[in-house]
Amino acid sequence: MKNTLKKRIFLSFIANLIVCISLAHNRTPTDSLPLDDDIRYGVLPNGLTYYIKPIDHPGAGLNLRLVVKAGINQEADGELEFAHITEHLGFIAGKNISRKETSHLFDEAGVSMAQLNGFTAGNYTDYFVQVSDKNNKGASLALDFFKDIIWNLELNEKNIWLERLTVFDETGGGNFNQSIHSDFLEKQITGWGAKAPEDFEEHIKTFRYNKLIDFYKKWYRSDLMAIVIVGNIDNIEELEKELKEKFTKERKAGNLPNPTVNQLNYLNKAPQFYKKELLGNNDHLIYKPIHLSLYFRLGPNKNRQSKQGLKNQLIRSLLIELVNKKYSQVLREYNTFTSIRTKFLNPPTALKLEIIGSDGFKKDYINTAFQTLKKIKKYGFTIDEFNSGKAEYLNSIRQTDTLSLFYWKNQIIQHFVEGEALPANKEQLQENILHNLSQEEFHNEIKQYIKEEPEDISMVAYKDNRELNNPEKKIRTWIKEVIRLPVEPSVPSTRNLVLMDDSLTTALKKTPVKALETEISGGKSYLLENGLRIILKSSKKNTSGKGKDKSRLLFNGFSKQGIDCFPKEDYYSALNATEILRNSGVGKFNKFELEQIIDRQGLKGFVSPYIESDAAGIKANIALKDLETAFQLVYLYFTSPNFNTTAFDDWTTQQKIYIAYKDYPTENFETKIREVLPDDDFIPKGQKFIEGLEQIDLEKVKEVYQYLFSMPGNFTFLFSGHFIEEKVLKLCQKYLGNLPLRPTNLYCANEMKDSVKLPIESKTFYTEAPLNRNKVKVLYLYKLSKPIIDWKEEIKLDLLQDIMSELFMRRLRFESDTGGTYAVISGLNIVNSYNYVEIPITFSTNAKDAKRLIKGVQSCVEDLKSSPVEKSIFEKLINSKLNTKISNGNTLAKMLKYSKDNFRWWDNDERKAFINSLSAQDIQMTAKKYLSNKPVVFKMLPKVKLEE
Repeated sequence: MKNTLKKRIFLSFIANLIVCISLAHNRTPTDSLPLDDDIRYGVLPNGLTYYIKPIDHPGAGLNLRLVVKAGINQEADGELEFAHITEHLGFIAGKNISRKETSHLFDEAGVSMAQLNGFTAGNYTDYFVQVSDKNNKGASLALDFFKDIIWNLELNEKNIWLERLTVFDETGGGNFNQSIHSDFLEKQITGWGAKAPEDFEEHIKTFRYNKLIDFYKKWYRSDLMAIVIVGNIDNIEELEKELKEKFTKERKAGNLPNPTVNQLNYLNKAPQFYKKELLGNNDHLIYKPIHLSLYFRLGPNKNRQSKQGLKNQLIRSLLIELVNKKYSQVLREYNTFTSIRTKFLNPPTALKLEIIGSDGFKKDYINTAFQTLKKIKKYGFTIDEFNSGKAEYLNSIRQTDTLSLFYWKNQIIQHFVEGEALPANKEQLQENILHNLSQEEFHNEIKQYIKEEPEDISMVAYKDNRELNNPEKKIRTWIKEVIRLPVEPSVPSTRNLVLMDDSLTTALKKTPVKALETEISGGKSYLLENGLRIILKSSKKNTSGKGKDKSRLLFNGFSKQGIDCFPKEDYYSALNATEILRNSGVGKFNKFELEQIIDRQGLKGFVSPYIESDAAGIKANIALKDLETAFQLVYLYFTSPNFNTTAFDDWTTQQKIYIAYKDYPTENFETKIREVLPDDDFIPKGQKFIEGLEQIDLEKVKEVYQYLFSMPGNFTFLFSGHFIEEKVLKLCQKYLGNLPLRPTNLYCANEMKDSVKLPIESKTFYTEAPLNRNKVKVLYLYKLSKPIIDWKEEIKLDLLQDIMSELFMRRLRFESDTGGTYAVISGLNIVNSYNYVEIPITFSTNAKDAKRLIKGVQSCVEDLKSSPVEKSIFEKLINSKLNTKISNGNTLAKMLKYSKDNFRWWDNDERKAFINSLSAQDIQMTAKKYLSNKPVVFKMLPKVKLEE
């Protein structure tokens, strides 16, 4: 009895001890910031977490997400793309709700293809459904869809095989570029994710399907998941009740895996050195840079949900911004084609320093990278650098749109996945922290993140690059030599760069203006003394997020003279004139000095000249606070273009380097098509563009630009956004009204072009560059009887395009039992310069599936012509069109069509009335008209032998 009593006391003691230990481990630290109490938060008995955040933002709709704490980083070796394929399976393998078997349910609930999607990130997978306001049926269906993903997926060999094909296609057949291979080495170093297999295609097509099922069973657990609902919620109690009822199923058996275990294991590894030689055919690349990555290991994150954790996060973010800006300043000179960037790995258990040298690997690059870091650690940033960076960061926080669905979904995902703090009034707390952060405190805090030597090094280069012969010891010796070099503090620049000094701006007097009539409702039109016209259309004030003004101003100043004014031999000089100018500068400043001025003034957005086939001008998208700076830039682009040979040589080399990183076969494919089927708005790409660089003459570039921008009377400036009309008009009178007329000997005579002659023959092209998936473009061409299609016809064509995209994706991917492609994309191209309409359908696939998919496209088209589309699909897409908000950018585009292309002006009410009047039969008739001709099929295939 005594022994039994003692045993019970002992067991009771042990039980209490276990409870205390458990509570100690799970208790929220006393300094943690509580979750924003406007978020309805809970954890169900099966471990499923949920967040419901109401937002009072009519028209924003409701965004529902299922977030899984497993992504790319949780893949083990041999599991590359498992997280991605599993995400795909979530859409086709549901027993009750899927894109494969129950598309009609999404149609009936008014959920379009674009409103249902997902993606795989580093530490999580995200499925989302976006529904409109008061669409309770759509919201309920979304929850049923998530329920299937958690508990009711049919993961059989057939479904897995189909998604092997789509992921293989989505990744370009494993034709990874240098940057992606550098990322693969990062995974090898950190252990966060799977190594790259030697043969990607072999891996994707042959891994055992039950291994993927094991991955799903391991990670797709309710206790590693969260439901996130953000938006206009009528009844939060009812929504929470429905959520609880639908997700009550017991959690899966087995131990809960730790998604972050590998992140801590990395810190205990011995120093590592990896290098990767990229084999295969890289002869098409003109430049073959080398990627060198250096990793400085740090300790694990401390409590991220405390105020100190939030502060640490802000300091790290500010540090990266300032360091990268410092590197851009250090490398700020022409004909230096090196990039140095830093970032914290997420979570920041390492600081990564990446050096990309386009002309090989040099010790000088290491010198620049390490000396800069060493100087920062020893002396910190100058007071100007610190204050400027802090002010910019503060401004970005103040501009946070706290009524945005995507702001809240991002914040909640970071809270759930990364454990980041999400208190009430987070932005105000961040503002206070940053505002009170001194230069001295910042300098002291950042020292812990800047270490002398990296533990880990990786290098990626193309085959036969001699730099790959450098052994680890040599590189580490270089680093040690650089570390020993002395550093001096940065000397603040004494040069005060000003875009336009007071003597220039005060000399610009307000010029007379004459009011004109305009058909644009709510618009006001004026004529300046030098002949330049202005149309102002200010929208209603658009504010969001605690009264923070999010308004911006967009403008487009254009003339109807462009590349077509010049002989064919001057085509590339005219095409690239404004690009070359942007790389040169304006006034007395080169590009780098201009960037410095813009950085100092905190201008966010762009002011950019352009030249097109039938137009030239200047576009801008800026904050209202930057109005005068934008007008000054416009004035200088007109009056003081700064072309120079050094900048031109730098730009030419940059283009070759840039193209080397592009999808070369696709670029060449599009360009080859345009040699058969002309479109003046198409810019040659790939090899054709590189060849065109040799035809550019800098003197001709200057001549073209001076001619097109010498006659302000040819220009009309259109303004859209929320702004005070009187203020903008005064600036127009001051800067645009004083643009001088400069005499020119050139005369623009646009030639009339012949319309495209049909039929066009189908063609097959071959590529020298690596191509693992055949490119296919099926084009339906329709010859126009007149150059311009009116806005009503454009709406019908646009709706037809949406219907085609929906049907192609359903039949040829999601509902297909044979698959073969990731995306079948329908487009629309109205080529007024050659009087035809082009409806392209584009996809990539392997050789054996190409013929079948082409027939599938044609079959869908024939069905569209023979009968109206299903009512549920039509009504869903019509509602989507009606609910599309007319942005300031849409308004500006409409103003351009009215002013430049002579389109009749229409209001949004008129647009909505027309859309409401349309029937499925109307779109059927549109399909019969524009899809009446036999399609032209273009293919891009891998290189073949001549005898084939």
